[in-house]
Amino acid sequence: MKPTLYALLAGVSNYLPPVAKLPGCANDLQRMKEYLEGEKADFQEVKTVTLLDKDATKGNIVKAFQEHLGQAKKGDVAYFYYSGHGTQEAADTGIWRFEPDGKLECLVCYDSVEKDREVYRFLSNKELRWLIHQLWDKTGAHIVTVFDCCHSGENTRNVHLGEQVPEIAEKRLVARFGGGSFPKRDWSDFIFSKNIDPEDLRKKPMYEVIPEGKHIQLAACRNDESAYEVGGEGIFTKNLLDILRRSRGAVTYNDLRSRIKNYVKNQYMQTPQIYAQGGDLALAFTTFLGKNEEGRPLYGNVVKNKQAGWIMDMGALHGVSGRGQVIEVEVEGGKEKLKGQVTGVFPDYTTLRFEGKDEETAQKANGLKGYMADFQSAPIKIYLEQDAAYKKEGEKLKKELDAISNLSVTQKEFEADYCVITQKEGINGFAHLITYPGEQRYYHDKKGQKQIRPLVMPANNLDDTFPEKTIASHLKHIAQWEYVRNLHNPKSFLFRGGFPLELKMDMEDKTGQWEEIPLEKESWSPTLIEQNGAPAGKVTVTIKNKYNRKLYVSVVSLSLNFEAYPNFLNPPGFGLNPGEQKIIDTIYTPQGEFPLSLSCEPEVLAFNLPYSPAWLLFVASTEDNVDVTALELPALPGPLSERSRFIGAAKADQDANANDWITRLVELKMMVPKD
Repeated sequence: MKPTLYALLAGVSNYLPPVAKLPGCANDLQRMKEYLEGEKADFQEVKTVTLLDKDATKGNIVKAFQEHLGQAKKGDVAYFYYSGHGTQEAADTGIWRFEPDGKLECLVCYDSVEKDREVYRFLSNKELRWLIHQLWDKTGAHIVTVFDCCHSGENTRNVHLGEQVPEIAEKRLVARFGGGSFPKRDWSDFIFSKNIDPEDLRKKPMYEVIPEGKHIQLAACRNDESAYEVGGEGIFTKNLLDILRRSRGAVTYNDLRSRIKNYVKNQYMQTPQIYAQGGDLALAFTTFLGKNEEGRPLYGNVVKNKQAGWIMDMGALHGVSGRGQVIEVEVEGGKEKLKGQVTGVFPDYTTLRFEGKDEETAQKANGLKGYMADFQSAPIKIYLEQDAAYKKEGEKLKKELDAISNLSVTQKEFEADYCVITQKEGINGFAHLITYPGEQRYYHDKKGQKQIRPLVMPANNLDDTFPEKTIASHLKHIAQWEYVRNLHNPKSFLFRGGFPLELKMDMEDKTGQWEEIPLEKESWSPTLIEQNGAPAGKVTVTIKNKYNRKLYVSVVSLSLNFEAYPNFLNPPGFGLNPGEQKIIDTIYTPQGEFPLSLSCEPEVLAFNLPYSPAWLLFVASTEDNVDVTALELPALPGPLSERSRFIGAAKADQDANANDWITRLVELKMMVPKD
């Protein structure tokens, strides 16, 4: 049976004075309604409630959210769309402890501001979080929230744009006092005031008090930007609907995020945001409105941008090296292969040029995908070592490796990054196993005997028809992991004085006290504590901007099992003003939201290693142009059957306003407590 789509569309065009009108919001709602009703073929029924202008009060929106969307059942879709002003209000920092700027982002409902401006009824992000959690718990539906509004009242870069260009309107409401934000509200004014004890928020992590419900969030801009409408329609809604229609809705949220970002890029100072919330990262790879699932693609979306021309959403971060490269571009849903010439490489995107018939074909295509053999791949050298009886098997493996870009077989073991040993297994079998070269390949067991330490699950001919293909696939993955771990910007020029972020780690000891772990030689070396029979430790990481400009920060964790995980923060990136800091005390995993904690991989104990290694890659940029989500790599199968998750030169006279990015890799040596 087909699912039912429950949609709640809310927006305000004709605000009461003194709030500025937004003529385009009514048009946005109508166009969104028409699009959703046009999707009836994919649903048993499309049930829509529209709240426009005087009907879009805070009380009506909350009631419809709970009662209309609350009718959904597991497998159905619950869709909330809002178009209107966004703003900020001051947060009680004793309760909302981890708001870096001390503000709450809010939707401006029809009745949010009374004429005398002394009564405010905003719908805050924390109230929306509570509503979504309630909805998820009750329905288990596929939840999508879409916000075409500004989530911030403070953005000096574009605050006057609406005044300079009459046909452009900002979708934000700015307070003329209190640093641009509206005053802090009483606890009783929150819709959950009777359900939640504020003392719990003072003492417990947010996820324990107001958990996140699993959903996809689409927003018109970052929380420090404005969203705009031009010619009576919202920029974000216009481009969102255009992409959905061009792709006939057959686009994953992950692809939608990059396509809409590149559509808007360089045209307006707003950066659309789309990400999975509530820990279920697989949601990002489902098709819009949850129609079906797709695997994680290793390609770049190619779209036409009005200002920059053809753009692919992979750049220097992903291995595109420079001008002159040719990217093979595939027409979505067809067999045509086009050649895109690289004309410019930026951190998270590449500009391309098509010529002749390729340009004509690209213009008519519904979607384009760009492929390059060595996307996100570091060159690594492999040394092969086989028992004499397995020469033929070694030749098969070498043939597989020779076909993979950035993998090369060396005849000298000391030159190798990794080694593959082929040896006898069982009576009639053999196995390929990946390890380190030289003495690094060995460990001493608890009896003091020297043993070979496999890095991933060996591939043998008894359980695997093509063990050489399995090992080749693992090594290709390792090359991608090495690329992420060694990611850096060789042309960085603004940060020659050093990494612009101050990093600090604190760990809770056995008595519940917190102690700082010193950062020495690019390493944190906390000693884990025995907890429930396994070494572990609860930590916090503090990131402070010590640079003189606002920086955008992302963090990628890398594990012993060759996993690169950029999504343990949600959203994966955040902005920090000069002197501002963010304390990370929770993480997001596919299983949910948890305290930030360290754990010991089972291989560390089995191989009698002194510590469990992991890495944190910190990325700082002067622009919100570093998208680390494309760097994600799942873990390879470990050598044991069980495993855990650890955390889950440029010219010197450059313009000071130029943009730059830099990385810093910090190793975590999680020391195993001694008996």
